[in-house]
Amino acid sequence: QQPNSMRLVNECYAVGLVSHGGGYHVAALAIQENGEFLFYIFSSETRAWTIKKPVLSLAGGATDLGDYMPDKAIAVGDGGVMAFVDLWNGILFCNVLDSGEHAELCYLRLPSAELCRPDMNYRLQPPRDIAFDMSSDTIRIRFVEVVCPSFSPGWRASTWTTTTTATSP
Repeated sequence: QQPNSMRLVNECYAVGLVSHGGGYHVAALAIQENGEFLFYIFSSETRAWTIKKPVLSLAGGATDLGDYMPDKAIAVGDGGVMAFVDLWNGILFCNVLDSGEHAELCYLRLPSAELCRPDMNYRLQPPRDIAFDMSSDTIRIRFVEVVCPSFSPGWRASTWTTTTTATSP
């Protein structure tokens, strides 16, 4: 069942699945033309979609999201927190199960990658990926990219790791 006759699969949405109390929720993050965000959240218990307008909170000196376009959505832990990841810009975190109408989106910018910026006219982009490790009180984010310097016959893996408390945005 699609929300409001929309086709989430055919649009630019990051969709993730959150297990919760024996059921599940499907969360889709949509970016509107005016730059605002919407969450479409489906509950397996109610078999219905709800729509929320999250509020963006920028931290760590970030002033904007750049050309943010989510590549993937990852459930982080057990409490309904989703990470919507743009592998070239940053991560939006949000508790999609927050009962409020305006859940808070927290943004974490990823390290810059000047050596291998993607070329939108070229289909192949240097491989990048991210993983989250959760313990009871910490979140560790691990990021890797294959760096292919121009005019050089080799490559190297560039990594970045950060750790924060699980209660911190």
